[in-house]
Amino acid sequence: MQAYKRGRWVKVPADNDPDTSFKWKRHLAAQSRVTIEWRVPATATLGHYRLVYHGGAKVASEALTPFTEVTNPFTVRSKAELKILA
Repeated sequence: MQAYKRGRWVKVPADNDPDTSFKWKRHLAAQSRVTIEWRVPATATLGHYRLVYHGGAKVASEALTPFTEVTNPFTVRSKAELKILA
């Protein structure tokens, strides 16, 4: 998880955060699908966020190749919105 602060993206706790869930599922014979969900906590700072996933891909017998995927930024706009989700 990253938050946009003072003109740059900075890491914020998420991997072991109870509001973050990670689901991995086999898809077809040699593919996987990952779903990451962040339930915005009432303590979240208003602002822009994005999810970041670091994974590894393997093609046939080749070595594992690291990769990173990043979501489009999204905005937490108001505490009122958070209360509706809670």
